[in-house]
Amino acid sequence: VKLAHGLLSGKYSVPAMKEEDNADSAKDKQEGIPPRMFKTVIAASHPEFSTMRQQDALEFFLHFLDQVERSNGGNPELDPSRSFKFGIEDRILCPSGRVAYNKRLDYILSLNIPLHEATNKEELKAFDKLKAERASEGKAPSNDEIVRPRVPLEACLASFSAPEEVQDFYSTALKAKTTAI
Repeated sequence: VKLAHGLLSGKYSVPAMKEEDNADSAKDKQEGIPPRMFKTVIAASHPEFSTMRQQDALEFFLHFLDQVERSNGGNPELDPSRSFKFGIEDRILCPSGRVAYNKRLDYILSLNIPLHEATNKEELKAFDKLKAERASEGKAPSNDEIVRPRVPLEACLASFSAPEEVQDFYSTALKAKTTAI
């Protein structure tokens, strides 16, 4: 209730007052909702998230969406978590020529990152040389020197949607295990 009140009332969205303004009214106002309070409310029913140990952000997000779904009591029209849900369709082509479609709903699109598609390959090679030199000296590169690969989102999506072989696929048409695409 406290979290809902904080989000909906506008009480916590008031800009911070300067010190020269009225000091009494500045004590009554707060600059937003503390992240710890938000986490405490959402994680209260989860044994792992209710601790102060490091947590996985994806697992917390899925737990949060689950809590939102439950709080709506099965009324899909009022469920804001539906905004994150999307459908994925797999097309499986058997060597017999038959095609099967598998559909599922998900909240997450797990993408592989094709590092060979990096746009800064020369910078990466130079960084690898620097890293090897520093390692031979017994040092590590500083945070300012670290170069990370830059891979376009389009390359990740192309990798996700590219055909791949499915080993040991049981074909009902062939009545045997085969390799499908």
